[in-house]
Amino acid sequence: MNCDYCYSPHGNRTDMTVETALRSVDFGMRINEPGSNVGLVFFGGEPLLKKDVIKSTISYCKKREKEGSYRFHYKMTTNGLLLDRDFIRYAAAESIDIALSIDGIQEAHDAHRKTKKGAGSFKVLDRILDPLLKALPYTTAMMTLAPDMIPHYARSVEYLFDRGFRYVNIAPDYSAQWNEGDFEEIIRQYEILAGLYEKWTIEE
Repeated sequence: MNCDYCYSPHGNRTDMTVETALRSVDFGMRINEPGSNVGLVFFGGEPLLKKDVIKSTISYCKKREKEGSYRFHYKMTTNGLLLDRDFIRYAAAESIDIALSIDGIQEAHDAHRKTKKGAGSFKVLDRILDPLLKALPYTTAMMTLAPDMIPHYARSVEYLFDRGFRYVNIAPDYSAQWNEGDFEEIIRQYEILAGLYEKWTIEE
């Protein structure tokens, strides 16, 4: 991906090895009391570039659970481009909580979430939303809001709920140049969302 509002530098990256991941599990156990729940978050970059590391780490956690009193739980944030049906089944079986980076309707999403070749990524995600939300209905939509996306804000939230998301986490693009007009439009969008919220609440 080549998202223009990404805070993670593009270019060369250092991949985490399985050995480092397993040492991280051991560290998590050392700093928590026996009997604790230990949380692991697979984050990037893009964690699904290293599916082998994810699966090896979870296998190791299951082995350590059998040896002692610790319990592990897992979360992952992904851009979804490598999220296929096989991994969705695996995530459901291992109870991995997934957070999917998606900015709402296509016009909003494709404005910034582009591939290395400059193409939008909306259509790739659109194909996996139904199987993902069927298997993992509590998947969180992670929306980034840039100033040029504000006019699509309410429609984007409505789209995500209509597709089946139950949770939408919205964060502003902190690196963008915001102005007074942007905040006026945000207020207008929140008024639209308030109407939708009232409607959805009445409809239960």
